[in-house]
Amino acid sequence: MVSPLRSRGVRSPSARAPLALAPALVLALSLGLAQIPRPTLAQSIDPDGGLLRAKVTDALNAVARGACPEELMAPLLLDACEMQLPRMKPHLAGLGPIERLRFRGIEQMPNGVEAEVYRVVFRSGQMTWAAAAGPNGKLVVLFSPG
Repeated sequence: MVSPLRSRGVRSPSARAPLALAPALVLALSLGLAQIPRPTLAQSIDPDGGLLRAKVTDALNAVARGACPEELMAPLLLDACEMQLPRMKPHLAGLGPIERLRFRGIEQMPNGVEAEVYRVVFRSGQMTWAAAAGPNGKLVVLFSPG
């Protein structure tokens, strides 16, 4: 039987997106993050843009090697990463090295946090990732819908 929430496209609290560092979203909301500068409607989005490009690349490369980089991740994201590492490492490592990131723009997450969205192209596949940083510059959100 499909739950009423599921039939409307809403996930139940027990449903988890693959490779989602969901606890970090709670942290991002509770920190009251500053808004990430957005392009105006008159500006086009530069695929080579994004303020967090290097941090996203470094964090994903570290996870593919089996590490969660404390210097890049805020405490809740770091904890979520460490708990999910046994599942994330083989998946990311299996995609091969990152070949390029394409900045897709800014998207407001369901909790209100504005995150940068990147299409990450690996040698053997691609994924979309959202990232946001806290006031100290560390990532508080690193999320992929799968």
